[in-house]
Amino acid sequence: MQVIERVRTPTGSDPDLEANKAVVRRMCQEVWTEGKLDVLEEIVAPDAVDHRAPPDAQGIDGAKAHIADMRAGISDLRLDIIEVVAEGDLVACELLWSGYHDGTLFGIPPTYRWARCSQSCTYRIADGKIAEIWQVVDTLGLLEDFGVAPPQDMHPLKIPLFTIANVLKMGARQARKPPSKPPAPHGWPYEGAAGRG
Repeated sequence: MQVIERVRTPTGSDPDLEANKAVVRRMCQEVWTEGKLDVLEEIVAPDAVDHRAPPDAQGIDGAKAHIADMRAGISDLRLDIIEVVAEGDLVACELLWSGYHDGTLFGIPPTYRWARCSQSCTYRIADGKIAEIWQVVDTLGLLEDFGVAPPQDMHPLKIPLFTIANVLKMGARQARKPPSKPPAPHGWPYEGAAGRG
């Protein structure tokens, strides 16, 4: 996992804030990137609330199921911290998750494309564990990377043609599964990578 912190933590910073950030780093690295779902028991409160997730994705069991689904739909899934800042009992992060879409995800069949999604999260830490999460996810950008949503700069009159062509492409992708996973684009997954997805 690469952590790119633009705001440098001053020397001699508050150890409690550093401990809170360490919990979030473990969530990103050990749980999301490495798939160690048992770590959730150590870093997430049993009654934790994710304010964006549906009812069946709440608490530790819900988080395990959600993360397992994500990892099944996106191989090589990784969650990188771009920025992390802590204040009081809150840790705010700018995140980037990425991987290769070779399984069904959110009801979307495999597109066999590299995809990435930016996300902003705020975690509330209580007694050394994540108690609440608020998040904003660039879902449209992810769907663009999958090739199932039109690019944001597409002329509105071209969108119906894009939609029809996309339905045909999706069927063709399922019939002609790539024989092997293509290499990730140069510089993947950061913005310097050539092209999206």
